[in-house]
Order: sequence, then structure tokens, then C-alpha cells
Amino acid sequence: MAGNSVKFEEILQKAKRIKTRMDELRAENLKLKEELKRVKESTENYKETVDTLNEKIKILRLAQNLTEIETGDKGDLKRKLNDMIKVVDHCISMLNE
Repeated sequence: MAGNSVKFEEILQKAKRIKTRMDELRAENLKLKEELKRVKESTENYKETVDTLNEKIKILRLAQNLTEIETGDKGDLKRKLNDMIKVVDHCISMLNE
């Protein structure tokens, strides 16, 4: 009977260690989930920043092209202005979403 008692105590100790380890893993899992959420939010913010900067680059390129156009070529100027208006409209629609 004493042997059974010893084995029972060993099983209880192992069960306690397993429970402790499980609690540690749950806490770590929760911490990793929170970190993943922060990283996803940060990534989304970076994507928005990149999109905004890409739109600014497009506008700057159009503005640079406008300054290079000779004033005698009004058709090209009109086309470039229409392109700029489309970009601005696109930016406005993105802000409204």
C-alpha cells in the first residue's frame, strides 16, 4: 500500500507541474496574441502611410511634369490637369471610406 501512496504522490506532483506549465503557456499565448494584434495594427498603419506617400509622389510627379510643359501645348496640359483631378478624386474617395 505504501508503494501505491508513493506513486499517487508522484502522479499528483506531475499533475501540478503539468498544470503550472499549462498556465505558463496560456499566459505566453495571450501575450503573443496581444503582440500579434499590435503588429497587425502597426502594419496596417504603415500600409496607409505608404499609400498616402505613393499618392503624394504621383501628385509631385504630375506637378513636375506640369512645370516642364511648354505653355503652347495646351492639350497636353489639359490632359495632365485631368489626371491630377482624377488622383485628387481618388484620394477623396479613399478618405470617405
